[in-house]
Amino acid sequence: MHWTDRYLSCPYEAGARGPHAYDCWGQTREVLMQGYGWPELPAFGPVRGSNPEAMREAEAGLLPSLRLCQPEDGALVAVYRRGALVHVGAVVEVDGRLLVLHTSIARGPRRDPLRLFQRAHFDVRFYRYAGH
Repeated sequence: MHWTDRYLSCPYEAGARGPHAYDCWGQTREVLMQGYGWPELPAFGPVRGSNPEAMREAEAGLLPSLRLCQPEDGALVAVYRRGALVHVGAVVEVDGRLLVLHTSIARGPRRDPLRLFQRAHFDVRFYRYAGH
């Protein structure tokens, strides 16, 4: 059993920050803080993927504390569409393989192999916390 298994039983819920349901930011935020020692990340409670302006503002507030990196255990995964942030997840290593732990309204929580996740999305970027 892997420590991230518990997130696979928590359903997607817009705006949810856990511990029983999450949206993509809520899940990613908790995984990075609890599992990888990232500092307290903003909750962005009212921000929804359906509000591009709020997403841009949230991203602008977060990016200064992040650095682009290659895919690695504990990295934040950001998916962009036409330059706009639309989805996030976390890279987790399970049994020596890099997977993306994420959740969505369409498919709920899951861990996808990194290559499969990258093939499914045109613009994927990886970030680590600048303090690490």
